[in-house]
Order: sequence, then structure tokens, then C-alpha cells
Amino acid sequence: MQGKLFWLVWLLVGCQLIWTAVRAFAAPWVWNPYQCLTLIFLLCLPVGVAWLGLVWQREGIGGFRTRMASLEAAMETPGSAIALRWNIAFWIVAGALVFAYFRMEQS
Repeated sequence: MQGKLFWLVWLLVGCQLIWTAVRAFAAPWVWNPYQCLTLIFLLCLPVGVAWLGLVWQREGIGGFRTRMASLEAAMETPGSAIALRWNIAFWIVAGALVFAYFRMEQS
């Protein structure tokens, strides 16, 4: 994925997380696997936001932009380990959310 498309795809994964969360929590809370999976993903969001906040606080806006630019450059490099990790993370998260969304029983 290149540049802006990378962020667009993760935005779509975020929308899928929201749709799955709405559907998972529309049912009464019974600790079913879909509610647990969605809760884990939702709890990961504040951790990511806190990490980004720490980077911003430590390095300022210039350092933050530099990190994002280096990440985007690494994503475009063929055979990059960072790109491989992000792609694996994407498919795990997207696959789990899509699986949970379509396997959930609507009550």
C-alpha cells in the first residue's frame, strides 16, 4: 500500500471495528467470543493513542511527521520487515473483524 492509500485502508478497518462493535454490543452482554474480541480491539485503541501522544510529547510535531514519513517510506520499500509486520497486522485485524461481523447472531 502506498502513501494515502495505506491510511485509507486502516480507516476502513476502523469503520469495520465500529460496525462490529455496534453489532456485538447490541445483544445483551454474555461474554460471547465476538464481544470479547471486539472489546480487545477497542481497548487497543487507547494504547495506540497514548503511544502517539508520547511520541508527540517527546519529539514534537516535527518528529511526529518525520516518523510518519519514515513509516510510509518503509512501507513502500520492497521486502521491508516493517511493511511485512503492518500487512500481517492488517490481515489479522481485518479478518477477525469480518469473521466476527458475519458470524455474530443478530438478536
